[in-house]
Formats: sequence, structure tokens, C-alpha cells
Amino acid sequence: MRRLIDELRDGLRNMPRGVLIVVAAGLALSLLAVAANRVNWQASADLDWVTAEEIETPGPIRLDDGGSIEMTRMTLSALRPTDRGDFLFRVSGVLVVSRQAKAITARCDVAAPVPATIARTPKKRAAWPRPSEDLRLQEVPELMVIDFSSDGAELLGLPIRDSFRRYSDTAAPLTVEWDGFAERKQNWVWSLPEGSGSGPASLGFTVAFKTYRRPRATIACRSGGAEVRVEAEQAAWPIPDSDPG
Repeated sequence: MRRLIDELRDGLRNMPRGVLIVVAAGLALSLLAVAANRVNWQASADLDWVTAEEIETPGPIRLDDGGSIEMTRMTLSALRPTDRGDFLFRVSGVLVVSRQAKAITARCDVAAPVPATIARTPKKRAAWPRPSEDLRLQEVPELMVIDFSSDGAELLGLPIRDSFRRYSDTAAPLTVEWDGFAERKQNWVWSLPEGSGSGPASLGFTVAFKTYRRPRATIACRSGGAEVRVEAEQAAWPIPDSDPG
């Protein structure tokens, strides 16, 4: 055995330095890949919303100077509570604005009462779309990734495209901003300097909250002198163990 060790040592000593560097780098990358896979497996999980309830909304609201706004496809979705009793819920929907050939600005605010707070991704608030100078270029992610401990995972991947697959369907110029920050309220401000285009423009939005009480939220959207407001409350409570549908 001693002789074998000495031979291996001599072989490594005589091996060109460049080869040693390549071998060492390869081993290091392999170890990092194994470690990353193990960490990701332990730290993340993809889940489906346990409930997905429709939020009743009124019809189109006429604007003072022409056009209209309307909430559509509004839903309230939730997960089962963890062993700690906390869980996530999501409010999603689409604002349809119609005002051709004239500039239009629209705003939506989604607020949840105490003790709910807006959930977080690893870097930002769990709210989409993100602020953008050209919303037409922003794509809806495959999943909303949220920093939340559940089922032995620290990051959860949850559906987002079940609500909408594009943030907007208009070809007209379009920007979106977040106006300030509040723990329990998320807003979006859309600006269409040339109007909604040849027809109505659909503007999708979603935000996730964490709480330990029955999910509730207020959604208020307005443009010009018109406003539409709805109150939402989780109907299936306590949240069932699985989706009854």
C-alpha cells in the first residue's frame, strides 16, 4: 500500500500543472453541482393552490370623459395552514380599460387586513407585474416563487398562469409602476399615453399574502373619476385538506 501511495504521489508531482488545474476545477464543479442539487431539493417545493374561489365583480364602469374600466377574472386562492398555523393566499385578476386614442392612467390597490402581510420572494414583494417601462416585454413567470417555510421547504413555487398568461394584450405603449410601499397593500399604476389601442386593454395583476386568519381582501381600481371596488372573503373556511373539486 505504501508503495502504491508513493507512486500516486510521484505521478501527481510529475503531472503538468495545467492538467492538475483542469482536474481540480472539474472536481470542484462536480461537488458544487451535487451540493446545489441537494440544497434545491431540500429548500424548494412546487405546490398547487388548495382553493381557488371566484370574486364577484360588477360590470363595466363608465369613465367621465369616455371609455370604461372593468374588473374580470378575479380570484382568491389559498394554501392549507402549516403546523404553525400560518399560510399563503393570493388575489389575482384582470383590469380591462377601454379608451381609444386618448391617454389613460389606471390604478388598482389590493389590501388585506391585519394580521396579513404581503409575502416575499427571495428579493422582492410577491407581486406581479414588476415595475416596467414597457410592460409588453415583461413575461409572466412559470411560477411565483415565495420565501415561505412549508412541507420541509424554504421556497415555494406556486401557480400564477392559471389567472392570466400575459400582463397585457394591447400593442399600445404601456408602463406600470408600484406607488410606494405598505405591509398590507399592493398597488399598480398603468399608463397608456396613446390610449388602449384599437380595442380594450387587459391588465393582469396578482399579489400573495401570508396570514393565520381567514383570507380577506379589498380590491379597488380606478381611472379618472370612475372607481370599482369589491370585498373578498374566503368562503371555504377552515381551508379543506385538499381541493374538493
